[in-house]
Amino acid sequence: MNLFSKEYRAIVGASAFALLSIGGSSAFLWKADENRTSAMLELEKRSKEFERLRVGNPAPTEEVSKQLEEQKKNSALSGGKLHAAFNAMTIPLEKIQPQDFQTALNAKTQNFIAKATKSRIPIPRGTKESDPFSMDFDEFIKRVPSEDRVAAVNRQLTAADRLLNTLLDSKPLALLSFKIDRTEEPKDLKPDAKATKPNQQPPPAPVLSALGFDLKFTASPDSLRGFLNALTLDKKAFFVVRRMKVSTLSKEGVPMLAPSKTTVTAQVEPATPGQPQATAVAQYILGDEHVEVEMRLDLLSVLPQAAPSPTPAEKSAKAQTKEGTKQP
Repeated sequence: MNLFSKEYRAIVGASAFALLSIGGSSAFLWKADENRTSAMLELEKRSKEFERLRVGNPAPTEEVSKQLEEQKKNSALSGGKLHAAFNAMTIPLEKIQPQDFQTALNAKTQNFIAKATKSRIPIPRGTKESDPFSMDFDEFIKRVPSEDRVAAVNRQLTAADRLLNTLLDSKPLALLSFKIDRTEEPKDLKPDAKATKPNQQPPPAPVLSALGFDLKFTASPDSLRGFLNALTLDKKAFFVVRRMKVSTLSKEGVPMLAPSKTTVTAQVEPATPGQPQATAVAQYILGDEHVEVEMRLDLLSVLPQAAPSPTPAEKSAKAQTKEGTKQP
């Protein structure tokens, strides 16, 4: 019997093909079973996570909620301290009659004029050359303000009197001009719901208001420095310098004084190694020039805030408290 005859070769080829087919099918089935097992494990893992979220406490956890509540209390405490510090430096709006304001205006302007005259500090005139200096309140010298404006105007007068007297105390050379930017403070602190789109949150209510003052005066550098320091140390009013332009009045050069006692030394490399280093002393000669100052200052004041609306939880707690206090 010839094993390599045509019939036997056909049988061997068919057997080999069958074996390969069975091996390939087994490998496919094994891979499919492995994928199925992996998929079942992933499904079981996700099912357990879903069950944990379904039966567990809602996020955040109780511990995280306590931390958030503590942070909220600390933030409110810090904000309250900052608001109290600003409020202590706010000139309040006081109820005053229009006639009393006019009396106070005349008294403050006369005292300021007398103080400037005693210190020999020139001050500007009123709107007209024949009118005295009125701290930019010329319109109220002969006419009282309306009742709805008198409180705001009285605060402007108090701030202007405080600012100008602080300037006089610094001994300037002359006050050239003084103007008040009378921008009305917002009266309605509640946001306008019509001004916002339906899907937008209304803008927060303003916290601070600014009253602007424009000053122009001449002074020595020491006087200007003293004025700025006094504004910084003021505990009854919060003045902020918005812009300042300082120009020298000397056009022919700075008059020189004696050399200053303050010297600056610069190290010089020694010429020969091993020898002590020499020092070059630079002596600066300071000038005694006078300067002209144009300054814009803002008086910042804390605005009264509207009471926040209660949350649904606070409303429910309040309602339960009322029901518990009712008599049967």
